[in-house]
Amino acid sequence: MSFSLLQILRRMGSRGGPVILCWLMWISHALAQSPSTTEQADSGQSPLQRLLDLWEISMEDLGTIGMDPPANAARWNTLLTIFNRLQQIPPRSLEAWSIGTDDPLSEDVPPRFVKITGSLLDVQTLQLPAKLGDSHGENEIFVCRVSVEDWDAPAVVYVPRVPPSWQEQPPLGDTVGQVGLLTSVSADTEGRALPVLVATALQWHPDTPLGNLGVDVAALESVTDRTELSSEERESFYAILAALSQVEISELWPDQAEATSVVPLFNAPQTQRGELVRLEGRARRVVRVIVDEPDIRDRFGVGAYWEIDMFTPDSQRHPLVVCVPRLPAGFPTGRDVQVSLRVAGFFFKSWAYRTAATENDKAGPTPTRQSVPLILATQPVRWSRTWDTSAQWLTAVLLSVAFCLVFVTAWTLWRWQRREARQRLPGRSLPKQLDLPRDGGEHPSSETN
Repeated sequence: MSFSLLQILRRMGSRGGPVILCWLMWISHALAQSPSTTEQADSGQSPLQRLLDLWEISMEDLGTIGMDPPANAARWNTLLTIFNRLQQIPPRSLEAWSIGTDDPLSEDVPPRFVKITGSLLDVQTLQLPAKLGDSHGENEIFVCRVSVEDWDAPAVVYVPRVPPSWQEQPPLGDTVGQVGLLTSVSADTEGRALPVLVATALQWHPDTPLGNLGVDVAALESVTDRTELSSEERESFYAILAALSQVEISELWPDQAEATSVVPLFNAPQTQRGELVRLEGRARRVVRVIVDEPDIRDRFGVGAYWEIDMFTPDSQRHPLVVCVPRLPAGFPTGRDVQVSLRVAGFFFKSWAYRTAATENDKAGPTPTRQSVPLILATQPVRWSRTWDTSAQWLTAVLLSVAFCLVFVTAWTLWRWQRREARQRLPGRSLPKQLDLPRDGGEHPSSETN
């Protein structure tokens, strides 16, 4: 094989030789980084086993994570190490390595990555030992029980965190799911298999318009208002945008539904996160945004989206930013457009951005930011209704007419009162003509001697 390759290189000469060499080097590097199926079969190592070797966790250590809380520091360290390492694995890899829940469970099932979906039954808090809490930066973890349809007994899932609202009132009965590491399976007194999993978090899909689209609503509780879009928030941003690309506006805006007021979006954004909004207004700017992150393009299928500056009748000349996955054919685009439209989607956050004046002001110690409601919506539709002839414009016209009537009435009354005053003055008749003396001369009617 090597002899034939050398012959090929010699025949191709100086032009093709470097190309072939680079290609061979790339192939050898890829093979070194990704062991072939044959090598995996020979070594008998699955992706999980290779990970455990890197984590320095044995199968025996993994099996100690069971139904009961960790009994000693070693078991706590194993659990906390798995938490930390799982967070470093891309979600796409976990999805690829996972299997479904249709396989039967038994005590001799080896550890594996499993994707579960079910109803939340219970949430309990476990306090970490003081020394471990200080070293790992965590004071508590959570144990959730999930009823999985294909399993006879509820699954016990250890997670390092839950949404803050769950600690006050867990959404029992809501749908949750995640790819978790199945660490052990034990049998109860009735012979049912009791699975135990470790996961980074549980995704939350409540029975709401957003949850029914398959979006993880739990991630929205970490979104912060009046800030720029952070790296942690981009997961939810693109997940919602990808889900909305499969939805038509008619599914979110029935014929009998009215437009939503934007006042709460400005005044109380923390109470509106993830809420369904329906807006009518006018677009002034429609620009395309290219997504540069390859992982976002691959995982969510979002290579670009459209950003719209929109004004509604009740926004009081303040803009709202609406991001949509696509536009209808012929929809006007640019930085100076005038088009009436309808959008339906979900409020994401109060988004802070720098104004042009602030960017040019290099001397300012603290940049000034303007916050606007950020909404993720379906494809918009052009709306024929002229929203400028709204109640605000009608009120302005009525006020103008009322002012004119008051002015005309006051002027007429003033003229009438002036005429009445003249008629009441005592007077005498004035001569029709006055003869005034000329300069330096006498009165023409005076007699000379």
